[in-house]
Amino acid sequence: MTDRFIDFDAAWEEVASKSDPPGIRVQGEDIPLPLGLPAKLALFAHRHAGADGDIDAEFMNTYLGLLVGPERVAAWLDDGMTLPQLTDVFYTCAAVYRGRSSGEARPPATGGSSTTSSKAGSSSKPTGDASTGGT
Repeated sequence: MTDRFIDFDAAWEEVASKSDPPGIRVQGEDIPLPLGLPAKLALFAHRHAGADGDIDAEFMNTYLGLLVGPERVAAWLDDGMTLPQLTDVFYTCAAVYRGRSSGEARPPATGGSSTTSSKAGSSSKPTGDASTGGT
């Protein structure tokens, strides 16, 4: 006779045992992230994201607190984390669960703007009449 219960615990344990959890390193601490997006976090994001998708610092603070613990996020802020740094951590963690990452968090971008008009990574030269001398 078969067991009349579907054992989610065993299934989830099997998946967890075959996977390496993603992780981040912030202020010298290695922090493992959950293998899957916690439902509580997804529900929070759905309820509290701005109507036009705007995300503010308070949203990022709460989101990250739900993900890695509010005490840890408070310690980062107390230790002088800047808003751009908080933003890097937030978007990196969010990308892990959007499938943009193969399980490893992408490092924060360095340098200036990532938007350029040429494929070589540098600004394109203007091509209007003023720069070409007109014809």
